[in-house]
Amino acid sequence: MRRLPERQREALELREREGMSYERIAARTGTGPGRVAQLLERARINLYDELRGTPLAAVAAPAKARHPQAARGGRRRQPPGAPARAPR
Repeated sequence: MRRLPERQREALELREREGMSYERIAARTGTGPGRVAQLLERARINLYDELRGTPLAAVAAPAKARHPQAARGGRRRQPPGAPARAPR
């Protein structure tokens, strides 16, 4: 856990050891709850990688990296020449 970046380590310790909510962690660290969630996710992935010895981030990329339009709520476009899909 010492190898984690300081902000990730702090957020993880406050959440897991102190049992603080995302809102309380955000108030204490001067960030927003969304940023706290992001820090915790990255901290857990990095910790898993360290314990396992293989980078989980390379295997399970975040949704934004896999499908940028889907992460923004947009629809993915079909490649040119692809058959049209029936509406759901």
